[in-house]
Amino acid sequence: MALEALNVTELPYRSLDERYFWLISSYPHLPSTINGRTQKKRLLPIISAVESGRLDVVEKVLDLGADPNGRGETDEQTPLNVCMKLIAILKDTARARQAQESMPITDEVLDSIRRLSAGMTGVNLEDQALHLEKSKKDARFRRIEKMCMDILYQRITEKMDIKTMREIAKLLINSGADVNAEHTSPIKGYTPLMLAAENDEGDLFNLMLIHGGNPTKEYIDIISNRKVSCLEIADSFDSKNVGRILSDISSYLSTH
Repeated sequence: MALEALNVTELPYRSLDERYFWLISSYPHLPSTINGRTQKKRLLPIISAVESGRLDVVEKVLDLGADPNGRGETDEQTPLNVCMKLIAILKDTARARQAQESMPITDEVLDSIRRLSAGMTGVNLEDQALHLEKSKKDARFRRIEKMCMDILYQRITEKMDIKTMREIAKLLINSGADVNAEHTSPIKGYTPLMLAAENDEGDLFNLMLIHGGNPTKEYIDIISNRKVSCLEIADSFDSKNVGRILSDISSYLSTH
């Protein structure tokens, strides 16, 4: 609860009152406590720390024994994946928003709606799909949805700094975060390394390679049913910095 008070990615706005966090974190924690998550929303301390946008808070939670590879959020993300998505928002808000708005409606998305709606949208995934379909046809819903997105992205860009988020990503990587961890979001099979390639985060991509990043790892494109690696991702998004790195190591990749 103390960490969620610092979370700048939630609506309604949190208080950002840090007193409770520093008081509670001044005491040692059991691993089961610092790595425990809630059942419904799957809130996880280390992810809530990342969503504060504060390096000092993330450092403290890691010092208390947080697992950098813990999974949280409704779609079972790692802290590094969450961090890379926030970097994407700060780097190109318009593109990140377009990507979010065009996400396919998967079972994971429907389950997220169910977990966040407190039963108002039904019980099973079929209920969520029907409710969402009906809502999308309502002009009032679309206006409210746009307004919420506007407010959320404004909050993130006002309260988070891209340089700090990059430092948080580096801290997570150096603390043992799995850069090849597969996720269902934004695309099934996507990894933090792929997000770094997509957003042309050359320094982070290089650091991930040093820490075991596999640029030949692939996900399956659901439209073409084609396997896609970091090289194709970098080409598709015109990621010049990452493209140069991949070009430099291409001979190594082709012979191993």
